[in-house]
Amino acid sequence: MALFDKIYKHMKLFSKGNRVGFLGADVLSEHKNAEHFARHIEGGFLYEEYVLDLESWKAKYLEAQDEVDILILSAPVGIKNWNTEEAEKFVLKNMKIPTGTEAVTVMFASLLGLAKVPEEHGAYAAKIALRILRGEHPSEIPVAVNRKGHFMLNLKVAERLNVIFTPTMLKNASLIIGKGQEIKNNK
Repeated sequence: MALFDKIYKHMKLFSKGNRVGFLGADVLSEHKNAEHFARHIEGGFLYEEYVLDLESWKAKYLEAQDEVDILILSAPVGIKNWNTEEAEKFVLKNMKIPTGTEAVTVMFASLLGLAKVPEEHGAYAAKIALRILRGEHPSEIPVAVNRKGHFMLNLKVAERLNVIFTPTMLKNASLIIGKGQEIKNNK
């Protein structure tokens, strides 16, 4: 599972309230992600929507702008007719609230994100495979939460929301999306 508690902690710095929403594809993995994430938020999600296509995503995105103070976006995997360029233009035109994500694929629409580190997944998968080979039943193995993440910032979205990132945040970012460019900090 993604580092949702840390995403939420960073998002609270830029929001005008504590009402949190989630918008994702209507697929089992996103329902599970949202269920896990909601446990890290006092009172859970006030707004939780799952969509099948881009038009529904846009409608629910607009709706969320007036319903919550923070919106968490999941990856668009599973959303029919997804078009990143169209979604980005739509978001930049209609964004009112800070948005966070754990998916690099929606950083165009997010103020900040904390993406999973693939190498951590590989090491964990190997460790779990060994436990299963030694006889442990998979149902006895708890869901794991990532410990590592790539911190990402979006300057274009920050400008739209009149947000100024601290020098520490800029220094610690693995990826900074700027006006027409991406800057990768060496970590």
